[in-house]
Amino acid sequence: MKALVTGATGFIGSHLVNDLLDRGFEVNITARSSSRLDCLPLTKISTTICDICEPADLRGELKDLDYLFHLAGLTKAYDPRDYYRVNAESVANLLALCAKECRSLKRFVYLGSLAAMRPSEGEPVNENSIPAPVTDYGKSKLEGEKFVRSFQSLLPVTIINPPLVFGPREGDVFLYFKWAKKGIIPLLSNPQMLFSAIYVKDLNRAVIDAAMSEKAIGETYFVANPEAYSLQYFGDLLCRVMGRRCIRIRIPGLLLYPAALTNTLFCSMLKKPALLDLQKLRELTQSWVCSPEKIKNHLGFQPEYSLQDALRETWEWYKATGWL
Repeated sequence: MKALVTGATGFIGSHLVNDLLDRGFEVNITARSSSRLDCLPLTKISTTICDICEPADLRGELKDLDYLFHLAGLTKAYDPRDYYRVNAESVANLLALCAKECRSLKRFVYLGSLAAMRPSEGEPVNENSIPAPVTDYGKSKLEGEKFVRSFQSLLPVTIINPPLVFGPREGDVFLYFKWAKKGIIPLLSNPQMLFSAIYVKDLNRAVIDAAMSEKAIGETYFVANPEAYSLQYFGDLLCRVMGRRCIRIRIPGLLLYPAALTNTLFCSMLKKPALLDLQKLRELTQSWVCSPEKIKNHLGFQPEYSLQDALRETWEWYKATGWL
């Protein structure tokens, strides 16, 4: 079974490569010439240097391909137009190339995002909810989804939309680990805010299972733990796993807005993506909860890791590798 993984040098993609190898796949990846490959088992895979926005260099790799896992995407940008170029236009280009060149493709799996849907308001969103993304990132991922669906008469496609994904090598939730190690749990001003999450190993098991199932052709799935979490619960459990006594520090909304505004303007002048900008703040101050019932009912998928076990394994990895 031959698989191609785009975005393989990223957090989720690097884990997916190893999971595919464990399942007996022959794996090829795409990478930019500037990409770091040190987290990948280079002796077990082949690499195609390619700009995913101009995928013509992949033509030779597509002819005998069985599975394509499209994970490449942009999660941070100082220019909103870059989101649409990478997360939407490049998806359309790759789909068109696959429709023309792929002779034996069994599945095109697109990794989307819960951000392409909308915040949850009282009830978890599901695959039938009406999308209303609140950021350019979310809007661009929704455009990518639409392109995938427009090709479903030509290609066997499946869309996987995860919420917050965490695990070894992840960089954003890692910052929360750093604060917890110092004995601090920062809390946003809204204590009622809830979010869904999934451990990277559980997500990738769902991605591969869906790719291998005929039932998943033409389908879209949310993949998440069945429980929703508050930031306070997440932080308290993390401190317990780390064996730390932590204090909770609530950050008032009156401080978050000027901080995000200042960061947005400063990073825009430097032409660098901001970790916290006004759009990210809009996401962080709302609940993002999705229902995983569809993939459970369709494919029998359920996460194997509890939140506590996933946090513990992630913490142990950060310690062992010197991240913390």
